[in-house]
Amino acid sequence: MSKKNDLRRPVPEWLAKIDPNRLGEAEPPIDDILRQSLYYPACGIDGSAISRLGGLCHSFIYVDCAETKGNLEKALREGGFRGYSLIGRRSIDRSELNPNHNWRPRIPATWQGTHCYSEKRFILDRGELAGILSRWCDESLNPFFCDWMIFERDEGFTDNHGPERFSLMFLCAEGIAAYQALFVDRGIAPLALAIIRPGSWMGNNFDDYEQPNSLFAHVVLGANPKPDYLFCGGYFEPEPFWPERYPHDMEGLGFRMLWRRRDLP
Repeated sequence: MSKKNDLRRPVPEWLAKIDPNRLGEAEPPIDDILRQSLYYPACGIDGSAISRLGGLCHSFIYVDCAETKGNLEKALREGGFRGYSLIGRRSIDRSELNPNHNWRPRIPATWQGTHCYSEKRFILDRGELAGILSRWCDESLNPFFCDWMIFERDEGFTDNHGPERFSLMFLCAEGIAAYQALFVDRGIAPLALAIIRPGSWMGNNFDDYEQPNSLFAHVVLGANPKPDYLFCGGYFEPEPFWPERYPHDMEGLGFRMLWRRRDLP
């Protein structure tokens, strides 16, 4: 039996009981959506995290400032998720997610510098990074949006395919700013964090998420609580990107691997 089946959990009560036809009639249960979720920044249109970790997680937070509403609609229309149907959907305003956040990354006072591949691999100081962020977070290119969707497994597919239901929240936003607004400001953490080809080499991401001294790593690892798992992916069989904090291989998931936090039993 695969490690995916070993880690499988029941559908959480809030998701099992929610009426997908009435999502717009009440405030979205943001804390429920975020707790025990998988957070995937610089996601593009990639369903691999859901197909591999569905069952361990039932809620997925996808974030990418380069994706548009049109790209999302095209992906849902032309492919979607094999074995699943979209049964509920609503838009969520940024004020519902965090009314006090400006959706630009905040640079912690303790941060010193980061590798930045898109800026020719030099170490940025705080002033240089602030200048990059002012350009990077320009919403005139891709305006912010947040879509929340509920998917249900089709007849003829079993638990071995994936969970009965899962929730997907897709945001057009910068990945560090979204993590701060959704998780750090609430004092919670996702169950798992996915870093899969985040654009730090040829994708023009200003921050190299894979590096343990990146701004993103500093924000995630400097907050409490922290994700239990780090899901790493790349073109080659990866080592854990943040080995000091996530050294334990959960083996059995295949090409992209799951790593457990050091201080977990």
